[in-house]
Amino acid sequence: MQALKQWLKPILKPPLDALTRVLRKRQLSSELTHVTAASLQRDIAASPLPKGASVLVHTSLKAIGFVEGGAEAVVDALIKSVVEDGGGNLMLPTYSIDGTMCNTLSSGRVFDVLNTPSNLGAIPEAFRRRDGVRRSVHPSHSFSAMGPDAAWLTADHHLAGTNFGANTPMVRLMERGGYLMGIGTHLGTVTFYHCLEDVVENFPLAAYSDDSPFDVECLDWEGHSHHLRLPGHAPANVATRIDRPENQALRDLYTRRLEANAGLRWFPIGTTRGWVIALDDMYRECLKLLDEGLSVYAKMD
Repeated sequence: MQALKQWLKPILKPPLDALTRVLRKRQLSSELTHVTAASLQRDIAASPLPKGASVLVHTSLKAIGFVEGGAEAVVDALIKSVVEDGGGNLMLPTYSIDGTMCNTLSSGRVFDVLNTPSNLGAIPEAFRRRDGVRRSVHPSHSFSAMGPDAAWLTADHHLAGTNFGANTPMVRLMERGGYLMGIGTHLGTVTFYHCLEDVVENFPLAAYSDDSPFDVECLDWEGHSHHLRLPGHAPANVATRIDRPENQALRDLYTRRLEANAGLRWFPIGTTRGWVIALDDMYRECLKLLDEGLSVYAKMD
């Protein structure tokens, strides 16, 4: 009998281990607070975001909680709240950056606005694939939008000559009186900070690499090829950037200033919290910080 048990052990162990994992996953799922598209929609409706607003949303699916329907349910809630019920414009980052920006732009990869996936997370990729979404042409930092102004918001990114300056989606969103929203994210992972590098004359830091610009080929919505020359962020600056785990002090400083002077407000959503801020108010406060010698690349102890 003992010999039979030893013989059966390697045969039975893999399926038993798999069954244990399934049961454990179901147990964990039952212990989590379930979030639905309907509950997320109610949370967004109760947020400080005005009805009819144009908004760029940064998201973290993991932070929201156990969402029934996953990323698709979050996208459903955002579209329903912002576009269908609100009549506004919804924009999400749908970046396809591989490693650093310089690596992406110098890789020789051809960006296809219709087929290059976003690797920024499940929610942006699910949104990118939705019918009615318009995506900007940019090899590393594209944006996708839905709503009455979606075509205008995303139309000329590849013609702007910069990554985040005039006629790019974020600057156009600010010109439209738009907002920025974070769902389960902190104030470090906010691409809007980079607009200052492309808009402010004599930005007090070499934000882009010495070997910039890079030659990049992109395919637009009709499959036409465009040759772009774009700069990439200097790798040396990454270590002190506001989104780095070790730069909590800088994130805290920016968050406090935006709360005190730019109307940054928080709200509950799912099992986490979100925040909303008007882009023009955020821009003005970031300019004040820049005048004080602080940028999102500052090193703080």
